[in-house]
Amino acid sequence: MDGNATGYSTAAAAADAGERLRFLRQTYLHLALAILAFAAVERLQLDWPGAVDLAQRMTAGSMWLVVLLAYAGVPAIADQLARSDGSIATQYLGLGLFVIAKRSFSCRCCCACALSATPAWCRPRRRSPG
Repeated sequence: MDGNATGYSTAAAAADAGERLRFLRQTYLHLALAILAFAAVERLQLDWPGAVDLAQRMTAGSMWLVVLLAYAGVPAIADQLARSDGSIATQYLGLGLFVIAKRSFSCRCCCACALSATPAWCRPRRRSPG
């Protein structure tokens, strides 16, 4: 295995200019597709009629603990899948899981604040007169 003292491969640095260009194009294509997928999932979730009901259930009582744990845990699992030495399909599964999870959790919080399911911590505080 080609590597240096830090454990990172030097193959990219030693590659010719054409290979580096192909790598960069492929990397930015994947980034663009992930951003488009993120936007598509957002659009689907915002148009879904059950979004408000789900947001209310996710912000009620102790469900916030589950949501926070999932918010931290699911992307960590997705990162492990995306960085795995397994098949390309496993790496794409990790990317897809990350995109869907991040959009899902942030959409639920936005819906909770914006669509009448406003939890107490999200409501503006009224100042007492005087």
